[in-house]
Formats: sequence, structure tokens, C-alpha cells
Amino acid sequence: MLTLSLLVTLISSLSITQAANPPVSPSPSTRPSRPLSSTQDCNGPVVFSGTGGTHHPSRLVGYRTTQAEAGVGWNAETGEFTVHCAGLYQLSFTGATDPGAKLVLKKHSAATNSSEWTPIISTPMGGGSNVVILNLIVSDQLAVWTEGTGALLTAQDSDVHVTSFSGFRISKNNKVELKS
Repeated sequence: MLTLSLLVTLISSLSITQAANPPVSPSPSTRPSRPLSSTQDCNGPVVFSGTGGTHHPSRLVGYRTTQAEAGVGWNAETGEFTVHCAGLYQLSFTGATDPGAKLVLKKHSAATNSSEWTPIISTPMGGGSNVVILNLIVSDQLAVWTEGTGALLTAQDSDVHVTSFSGFRISKNNKVELKS
């Protein structure tokens, strides 16, 4: 009975959070146009999962389908996740590329005034998958990019997508120390 009660509470908080927070639509390498979330927005879960990669001319990977979303910050069209709630996050991505290309998770840090995206972790050439856990602060941005001489493979032999980018906040953290 406790499990059912917890599930009902979680679903209710997801519905309220989604209704109060319409999706943010930043363009690549820009900050979100809407104000950052309030403390109330950060009390609930933060999770996103996009599948079905699309390839932008900038080599940024976008996603056709959002499989799950709770909280704020996910933009499937651009493939960017903007951190509105500081904390410890688990991020994972997978996909197939031409033999001369790889997928790279990159971070645009809020701690610097740079417009650069810093590589965090990548797949081998030809694609693959990876998982990483990061301390993130408000306004950090993360996205998956392709690098190399090939492209993201987006043709599907079936209705099942082969590219994904997912993340969730493991714990809240109001005072995240930056790793130098």
C-alpha cells in the first residue's frame, strides 16, 4: 500500500511540475530565455530521455521522441539539457555512426564565460554507448555531438530507435564544488 501511495504522489507531482513549466527551447550554444527554476521546481524529480537521433548542421544531435521528462531543462529538438536544479546527475547516451565518426557528450559550463563546449566522454569510432555521473550547477548545458569524418546513422531498419540521450538527478545539491 505504501508503494501505491508513493507512486500516486510521484505521478501527481510530475503532472503539476509539467503543467507549471512549459518546455524551454534554447538554440544551440545559448542560454535559456525563461527565468531559471525556483526552489519549488527543484523539489521534484529531474529526468529526461530522448530517442531517434537527428543530425543538425552544427553536428549537434537532436531527438525525435521524448520517452520521459520530469522537471525542466530538456529540449529534444536541439538535444540540449540545461540544468535548472543543481545536483549530482547520471547521463547516458548511445548511437551508431559512420566508421570515421564518434559521439561525444559535451558540457557548456556556467562557471566560465566561454562559448566553448568541453568534451566529457565519447564513444569509440562507429558509435557505442557511455554513462557518466557529474556534479552540475544551474545553467550548465549538456548535449551529444558527432565528431570525425562521418555522420550519425539515422536510418532505422525497424521502428526501434538506435540513438538515445538520457539523464536524471541522483541527488539535490545546493552547494556543488566545481572540479578544477
